[in-house]
Amino acid sequence: MRPQFKQTARSLVAGIFARLLVASKHLTPSEWAAENVVIPDGLLAGQKWDPALTPYLVPILDAMGPDDPCNKGVFKKGTQIGATGAMIILIGHTIDCDPCRQMLVEPTTETLLELNRDKLQPTIDGSPTLRSKVARQVSRDEQGSTNKSKRYPGGSLTLVIANSAAALRSKTVKKIWKDETDEYPDDLDRQGSPHDMIRARREVFLSSGDWKELNASTPTVKGESYIDAEFEKGTKELWHVKCPHCDDGFFPFEWGPNFRFKDQPPYDPEYITPCCGCEIKPHMRDDLVRNAPAQGGGFRPTVESPETRPHRSWHINALTSPFVPWEEIVTRWHEAKDDPAKLKSFYNLTLGEAYDV
Repeated sequence: MRPQFKQTARSLVAGIFARLLVASKHLTPSEWAAENVVIPDGLLAGQKWDPALTPYLVPILDAMGPDDPCNKGVFKKGTQIGATGAMIILIGHTIDCDPCRQMLVEPTTETLLELNRDKLQPTIDGSPTLRSKVARQVSRDEQGSTNKSKRYPGGSLTLVIANSAAALRSKTVKKIWKDETDEYPDDLDRQGSPHDMIRARREVFLSSGDWKELNASTPTVKGESYIDAEFEKGTKELWHVKCPHCDDGFFPFEWGPNFRFKDQPPYDPEYITPCCGCEIKPHMRDDLVRNAPAQGGGFRPTVESPETRPHRSWHINALTSPFVPWEEIVTRWHEAKDDPAKLKSFYNLTLGEAYDV
């Protein structure tokens, strides 16, 4: 009877693991991240990734999942928004739930090595699921991973820089993650745009329609910014919060006449709702942003039929970010308003907008 018991136990355990495996395959990227990702750096280092902290990342992540019809995503944003972390999540979700060949593109060797050292590899090491699948990082073993390549069952991740034509032309990949796209060169070694070279890497998947590409960047100069131009081609979605003072008011936090403050510190910033003219104080911002999806808000497009579009675009600025207090935004404005160079940085990095010279 004991051998039969052992066989039954083995079958039971195997069945449990099989069900867990099937369940993990159907997790959206945001669901998967909440279960598997530990934040590797920053203020929340060592904590599980919490979708409630940056709720605007959830629809972006899930649009890049294998079950969503969106092919191309464009994320125009300011700094300290969480875009690079979102790409790490998408890489991990692909490794665990939808293994295939994927590529991450960074502007320079320095930013690529820094991302691998400070974010990607620690995320892999901190997740038992990823750690068990990604080949150990070694320096010379062709079967192992390196700081420019991650190998796992069913696929691989190639990390490349945008100023290397040879690297951009070398792989056929199904998923492409492009970080800080406005820092890529306009013409690479007189061979054309690196964006065109990258696009050619997933051309074989055009007929099947299951390719994915996410572009994320802070914009630069109006008329010259790649991310700004690609944002305009998409759904142009803004994060809307529900007005706490009236039933039907929804609006995005935007820089302009509705964002009011004093000329001297303390600036006491506040947002005047465009629907009913009531005041929103700084301490109310995070709850409004966090609760927006449950209250009927969240990303809303400014073009029709976003659910049928394979090209979606989203914009988030520091007024919406939980990491940048409104008082700090006003301080930056006063420091920059009389200096064109600083003003450009304010528009690009804080507002996530291309600067119109």
